[in-house]
Amino acid sequence: MNLDDLANINIKNIVFTLKTYSPSFTKLELWYRFVLLIISFFVLIFYTNSLKKFSLRDWSIEQKWIFILLRSLLFFNNPLFPLSVLVDSWIPHVLDAIFQSTFLALLMVFWLSIYHGFRHSDRNFMTFYVPKFVIVFSLWLLSLFLLLWQQLRSLNDPSYNLAIDENYYFVFRSLFLFFLVIYLLFLLYLIIRALAELKNMPYFGIRIKFATLMMLIVMTSLIIIAILRIKADSFKQSLFENFTKNYRNTVEFCALFSMMNFYIFTLAFVYSPAKNASIDSDYADNPTFAMLNDTDEEDVVYDMAPLTKSSTY
Repeated sequence: MNLDDLANINIKNIVFTLKTYSPSFTKLELWYRFVLLIISFFVLIFYTNSLKKFSLRDWSIEQKWIFILLRSLLFFNNPLFPLSVLVDSWIPHVLDAIFQSTFLALLMVFWLSIYHGFRHSDRNFMTFYVPKFVIVFSLWLLSLFLLLWQQLRSLNDPSYNLAIDENYYFVFRSLFLFFLVIYLLFLLYLIIRALAELKNMPYFGIRIKFATLMMLIVMTSLIIIAILRIKADSFKQSLFENFTKNYRNTVEFCALFSMMNFYIFTLAFVYSPAKNASIDSDYADNPTFAMLNDTDEEDVVYDMAPLTKSSTY
């Protein structure tokens, strides 16, 4: 729409909405994310170094996923983020949203995988991972499609907002909620099943309890943020983007990034093998130290030093 199109329109009132950015907050955001990026890089080196003497087949499912999440965390902190300030383009902002939404999506797959994988050593990619990726990928794709839709429409019409395409937005939002409910029900089923089998898996109890406690802390924080955003009527963009943008204050920004980073840091510290960890064949036959007490297909590298006095779990 241009000025010529307004000639035959009777306009009574015009409402201007001005958005400003605080230079002090932008500076804080740049430095805070840079510091977290450096810390996550050193944590990745520490974690990789602690596992390099072990074969990949000896890693537990948690250790394999943390290896992936630490790399994704680097993109979550986004080494390219300064470009959003230095370059007058929408591309750095979209890349930032893609990096962060991808990290959150991988985290969602991680939660499904560890609860499903506690008693399933046969983790064929097609049967074990594909159903999980389909559910989470649908959430990821719907959210990013909405983001890109808004960005591209805004290039041609700076006054564009999602209220113009409310009907289409309602369809995408309904689909998103549908897949989100499926994900939560699936996750709840896996958690209940894992907790119900604690008495039959005495050596798995500490793994399940620790994973559940850490997950509940993160999910509770995300739910609180979602409730606050809904009350503020700010869910007008991609859902993943709303968790990582549009901060109302410095505390909200620092709390969100600190929580996500230190959650992964804690997992990396807890699941990294102790210095005296071993994968000797004696451990494979001992259910006290075996990764899986019903199979010998996975040997031991697993160690939760902060939670047990044993050097090897």
